[in-house]
Amino acid sequence: MKRAKAGIPEEFIEDDYIPPPQSSGIFKDDTASIIERIDPAIIAERIRHMLLAENFNEDDRKWEKIVVETDKDGNIIYMDAYMNELGAAKVSSLFCALVNSNASLSNLSSVEINRAMLTFGDALADLMNFNYKQYDIKVSEANAIYEIILNNAFFCLKRAQNEGERKFLKTSVRSQETIRVGDQTQPRRGGFKFWR
Repeated sequence: MKRAKAGIPEEFIEDDYIPPPQSSGIFKDDTASIIERIDPAIIAERIRHMLLAENFNEDDRKWEKIVVETDKDGNIIYMDAYMNELGAAKVSSLFCALVNSNASLSNLSSVEINRAMLTFGDALADLMNFNYKQYDIKVSEANAIYEIILNNAFFCLKRAQNEGERKFLKTSVRSQETIRVGDQTQPRRGGFKFWR
């Protein structure tokens, strides 16, 4: 027998309806957290710091120059940056133009990914070749810079192949909608009949 709940007419209530947990926003917060963690902008920021020879210090929660060694006089020797601040900002900006949430949540074919990578590679080469002096790029390190940026761009775009990232998010959201009831895990079902 169905009972009227919270002023909802009896004909709109299903017996197998499991109400959501009382803490509001549990699904929204978890989904937002997943999306935030896989945001390509985070990778662009890491690339920028990598080009500046900086590493994230988890304890202090800040970016710091990478220490190579300490000399016999106790002076700290830092790793040389691949380029200066201006160059790192321009390169990470170019990276974001190709690799962003719109791209990673798309459905790209391998042909589309390859075409985008060729265009991006040409633009990156032009940017670095025409500005290597202004960006303080050592010619001997140009290939390493290309590898860092192109590999990250390629693997970010691969996440969109065959809706990979979009399917992952759909699955994650569905699994978050599973509610723990007692010792049993049951999926959310039912609700109001007029929403069907």
